[in-house]
Amino acid sequence: AFARYKNSAAYCSVGVQLEVTEEASVRLLRAWIVADAGEVVDPGGLTAQLEGGFIQAASWSLYESVSYDADGITSRDWDSYPILRFDNVPEIHTVLVDRPGDPFLGAGEAAGGPTGGAIANAIYRASGLRLAQMPFDSERIRAAARREGGRRAVPREQVHRGGEEARRAHQDDGEGAGGVKELRSRG
Repeated sequence: AFARYKNSAAYCSVGVQLEVTEEASVRLLRAWIVADAGEVVDPGGLTAQLEGGFIQAASWSLYESVSYDADGITSRDWDSYPILRFDNVPEIHTVLVDRPGDPFLGAGEAAGGPTGGAIANAIYRASGLRLAQMPFDSERIRAAARREGGRRAVPREQVHRGGEEARRAHQDDGEGAGGVKELRSRG
């Protein structure tokens, strides 16, 4: 998925490889971020900002939801409010497009928008199910599967084989070009 932050700042593209388990939960495997923020002053800081934004947006996309009952909000602490945990943080590969001499583009929360789209696309690739409402949790995945009659449009084996082929292409191409191919093929 691709977006331009605030339509005037950094360009960011995100790809995700994931697995939808038999229990209908999502396991993030790998993520790719490619960002163009103009001239890059602090590559480490920009990378941290983008990767942190990805993790935050992955949490919104997969877990976060306020629960409530007739008496009010029931998710009032970290034990009852669902968030992404360390055991589901994927391996993240970040590529920065540095353009010395070009204007500095704000990167702020550039990864937030495309992350949700990339996860939704990757869920579709892994399961054949299009989800339109976040969070993309097991309850919503099961509901979508019931609506679709339980059919799987893309066999899981094909998704894994595609990921392996793209990984090899990344190693063979050099200069990160294979990472962009993987990005386009994953979501």
